[in-house]
Amino acid sequence: MRFPNLFVACFAWAALTVSASAQDKTPRFGLVIGNSSYAEPDTALSGVSADARQLADELRKNNFEIDLKENASGSEMRRAIDALMGKLKNGATALLYFGGYGIQVGGQTYLVPADARITSEAGVRDDGISLDATLAEMHRRGAKVKIVIIDAARRNSFETRFRPIPAGVAAVSPPQGTLAIYSAALGKVVTGAHSSPSLFMRELLKELRIANRSLEDSLSNVRNAVQRATNYEQVPWVTTSLFDQFFLVPEAPAAGKAPTAATTTTSPVTTNTPAATTTTIPSTTATNTPATTTAKTAPATPPPATQSKSATAPATAPATTPAPATTTTVPATPSQPAKVEGSDDPAILDLDKKIKVNPNDLAAYYKRGQLYAQYGSFRQAIQDFDAVIRLDSKDAEALNNRCWARAIVGDLQAALGDCDAAIQIRPRYVDAFDSRGFVNLKLNKPKEAIADYDSALRVNPKHPSALYGRGLAKQRSGVTGGNSDIALAKQIQPDIVEEFAKYGIR
Repeated sequence: MRFPNLFVACFAWAALTVSASAQDKTPRFGLVIGNSSYAEPDTALSGVSADARQLADELRKNNFEIDLKENASGSEMRRAIDALMGKLKNGATALLYFGGYGIQVGGQTYLVPADARITSEAGVRDDGISLDATLAEMHRRGAKVKIVIIDAARRNSFETRFRPIPAGVAAVSPPQGTLAIYSAALGKVVTGAHSSPSLFMRELLKELRIANRSLEDSLSNVRNAVQRATNYEQVPWVTTSLFDQFFLVPEAPAAGKAPTAATTTTSPVTTNTPAATTTTIPSTTATNTPATTTAKTAPATPPPATQSKSATAPATAPATTPAPATTTTVPATPSQPAKVEGSDDPAILDLDKKIKVNPNDLAAYYKRGQLYAQYGSFRQAIQDFDAVIRLDSKDAEALNNRCWARAIVGDLQAALGDCDAAIQIRPRYVDAFDSRGFVNLKLNKPKEAIADYDSALRVNPKHPSALYGRGLAKQRSGVTGGNSDIALAKQIQPDIVEEFAKYGIR
């Protein structure tokens, strides 16, 4: 289980078919990031920043308020994402583009900031930006349509340090109203020079200038053009769970733009069943290890009751995360109170100020709780999730997060109650079943743990922590099949044994 990063793009919320003219009046916000210059040797990418600038210019012509970031560090990317999140309201349109490096870990894509220095898969989760996790959080902000354009499937030197063959990027688990395109197929990398505009960007810009064509058709055309031009060596990946057609250029094109094209026949995009994927503390590791931060607001409308977290699609294995830093406590003296690990983090200090100004700021409490858990300050994290639940007693994510944090500190019965409440609110909540299975393992109730893990695996059959936890529970109860569950979990997440062991489960 882990804390999500922030990163993605969203669009307008509408239940029925929306006219092109109505869409044109919808507020549009976008974040465009192009990372060409990386801190590590031999990682420079020529042309990526230039591609980002061209895309930003094109989007501005179509009424997007664009924030353009070039060679952005991790902190700069997160601040930019927070700024975009702050602009979003129900009915707004938003878009995210990322050009640079992406790395797949545990079936989830992480976008690499320009200042990243990665030497292990754990470092990817620490320094990278989780695409799935942010997309889920953007959905919580009330956006109906989330549009993601990712040009990050490049062979890089980061992965050669801990992985023999770069694995490209992984499928996103799209909530309702998502349209995503990657520049290459899943698990593949783009080879060749990084000129500007790249083949992918050239075809994308061409399509985005055509009026009265749905964005789904446009992205399908981009895919078809790129695969033909490369003799099928580069095949962009497109997925959608949109309710309605979205038109980037709904009216007649402005002077100088390509004329409106007749409707074209395109190969269908991959359609995913809409799912409300919200990301919470628990993610994909067996031990619910915290990771990086996310933003949270009181939901305008409750999300559908379905699976949650960064890997909700059954075919996609969730991401793993590193164990939290060990809490170091300075001995309390009359003149020096005990230090809470992470309390001097600038991000936490900023959240302290926000909470002081607005004691009912649910988002600030939630985010601070995640940060404290990242530092291993679980009791402090629990206090913040307490505050979230006081403000919104139906917040399944906060209940699940508190369940897991309580399990870590040994408050197992209270943890069980939190997981029960989260599942009652969201009956197909994968994270909560996984967390409750973890609690039942700690309570030495293997049969109950098996039932919980079974429920999680019915939604996501490749969930590594649920597989490993079920395997252990089967071994403890004498049920056959435990070894095969454990073997599959290790295949999906090689460090799963260590992750469980860090929390005393072997």
